[in-house]
Amino acid sequence: MQSNPYSPPGASAGGDRGPDDDRALLYPRASLSQRFFNNLIDTLVFFGIVMTVGVALALSAGALGASADSVFADGGLFNLVSYAIFLLYYFGLEAATGRTVGKLITGTRVVRLGDCGRAPISAILLRSLIRFVPFDGLSIFFKAEELLTWHDKWSRTMVVNLREPGLAPLPDEMPPPNPYARDPQ
Repeated sequence: MQSNPYSPPGASAGGDRGPDDDRALLYPRASLSQRFFNNLIDTLVFFGIVMTVGVALALSAGALGASADSVFADGGLFNLVSYAIFLLYYFGLEAATGRTVGKLITGTRVVRLGDCGRAPISAILLRSLIRFVPFDGLSIFFKAEELLTWHDKWSRTMVVNLREPGLAPLPDEMPPPNPYARDPQ
């Protein structure tokens, strides 16, 4: 391998790794069991929200003089509301914090694939929409050694374990530098 005299110190002259890829090695990917419990917890929370909204819609229909059966007769309204809640749950929480309730409990977080930086909003939106693809949840088993689902791969994101001992905080969790601090010299 030839060295590049114009590369910054410590940069490799070849390969497909970028200069920030070493930082990605500090944050191990979430295990299969963590991903399973993320999904289980988030599914329970999602169904709890959907049931609460469904009861609220049925009660409000009753208060307006319509029967609950007429509101949910064909299932279209209920399905539309469910899909909207699903999208808002994942997109809203992951865009704001990088975590859903399941990820918060299991100590995991969504980050950009490669450098572990904060995932951009566009990637989070794409990730949330890809969850509607059939068999997305099972795609983690297609290449189990990668621990990536289709919504990870296609949106260039991954889920990392934040509870691994001895790891530094992610870049956007570190406090900002103090511009008024004196130089120790």
